[in-house]
Amino acid sequence: MRVKASNLIKVMGAIIMILSLSVLSVSCLGGKTIDAANLYEYEISGFDGYGKISVQSSDEYIEKILSSNSDLGMALLSANIGFEASERDGLSNGDEIEIEVIYNKDILREKGVKLKNTSAKVKVSGLEKTTKVDPFEKITISYIGTSPYVEVAVDASANDDFIQNNISFVPSAEQLSKGETFTLTANFYEDRIISEGYEITKTEQEYTVDDVAFYLSTLDDIDIKDLQAEISDILESKTVVSKGDSSFGGVYVGYNQIVSEKSSKLKSSYLLSLKKQHEGRFSSYTNYNRLIQVYEHKLKLADGEKAMYSIVYADNLSHSTEGDLNWEAQLGFKAAKNYDELLKDFVTAQKEYYDVSEVK
Repeated sequence: MRVKASNLIKVMGAIIMILSLSVLSVSCLGGKTIDAANLYEYEISGFDGYGKISVQSSDEYIEKILSSNSDLGMALLSANIGFEASERDGLSNGDEIEIEVIYNKDILREKGVKLKNTSAKVKVSGLEKTTKVDPFEKITISYIGTSPYVEVAVDASANDDFIQNNISFVPSAEQLSKGETFTLTANFYEDRIISEGYEITKTEQEYTVDDVAFYLSTLDDIDIKDLQAEISDILESKTVVSKGDSSFGGVYVGYNQIVSEKSSKLKSSYLLSLKKQHEGRFSSYTNYNRLIQVYEHKLKLADGEKAMYSIVYADNLSHSTEGDLNWEAQLGFKAAKNYDELLKDFVTAQKEYYDVSEVK
């Protein structure tokens, strides 16, 4: 097949034009060098010792390239350019950070584009100093309750509002004893504290429980005269008898048998105190300790004489911070015909949970 000369010239011209456009397109990018430092922006924020650096793409610069040379801009976008900093947080003034540009070198090589200054060093400066705070310096510790059931109360109102609202204080134990040492811990969200420019210098401090009331496990050197006066009043009111009575202290003796009470004396006395391993049993339904006094009463009856017995007891005896003896307002009383049965119920049966000592 033959091709006319005129047509051949037209075909050759078209081929030459296509080749020229292709060369022109490559020549627009070929050998193009971009300063990588222009591809990103960075910001250092925070406070000295707690600074942070954030690095992000310079959208303004990329848009400028796209508007002036779309091929070059698209080449940069397709190269998956990213940025890494040698350190990102915990920065202090004077620190030197290296920022590195990460990209797909093969894509840019194919486009004939090179990046220079892909690594740069930045010196940290201008970070404000933090305000150092000892959260324990201005707090007041007080104690609530009676040893060994003392709770810790913390008053932090002398601190500024931010510290009050963002730091809580937690003792190492919920219930403490007189003389016991405990650790108080300051709990807070560090990022929140730092973001406001504070630096907590201490997170724990030890304290010793002192000047608190305590439950008694012995009556040595304790003056009980006021308590004894109340016991005597209860005893007298509960055991008073008249001629012709049938009962003594609520216990039936015999129909119209009682003539009078000949005598009354303290027969024995005991102090019950919770064993240490059972201190967790203490509640509003139980007692920590109990003073028991057992009395013997001699009654004159119409047909002879009879011994009766009674117990008066006081619960939760404690020593106050002022040195006073305190006890539950309601005293207990019980009368019985048999002394041993009283001791069994009120003393012997309690030995599983209570230490029992005889009070002389």
